[in-house]
Amino acid sequence: LVEAVGADILAECLGADRDVVVKSALIHDWYKRREIEKMKISGAVKGHRDILAEDINLLKEYGVDKKIIKISHSNIPEKSDLEYLKNRSLEEKIMHFIDTITSNSEFMDFHKRLDIADKKKEVTEFSESYRDKYEGKSLNELQREVALTEQREFEKMLNLQQNALIDFIKEKLKERINNF
Repeated sequence: LVEAVGADILAECLGADRDVVVKSALIHDWYKRREIEKMKISGAVKGHRDILAEDINLLKEYGVDKKIIKISHSNIPEKSDLEYLKNRSLEEKIMHFIDTITSNSEFMDFHKRLDIADKKKEVTEFSESYRDKYEGKSLNELQREVALTEQREFEKMLNLQQNALIDFIKEKLKERINNF
């Protein structure tokens, strides 16, 4: 739920479609437990691929809008092409960024969050499997580059100093809690 609130904060402040961003954030990890189980049984790459296909089909069966499904999966970029990455929707960028800075219920620097992920064997195996797709980069290497670009873009849009975005999100969260 923390990701959904963080996504809503960014969507509100950046002028994105809040409804789409929040719904996407709420469902983006709904199958996580099954994904982890499948990755342990079938290996990281096959487990993720199998569960992703099941996930998309189930979401369609439940009547979830295709746009929300797409944005909910934007935490893993489809391509490493700079033009593609630059032209993703604001909602996709927000979803990707929030996922990259959230660990459990804490917002943190994306480097720290990805360092934590890199210590898990199955995550490293999965990340490394993207080298062919991402022109020699692992998923986590691309995640770092993309998150930095998104952070700089959002900071510029919000007139924040460099590296102030995560503290900004935390402060906005505190304001919401205090006004609840």
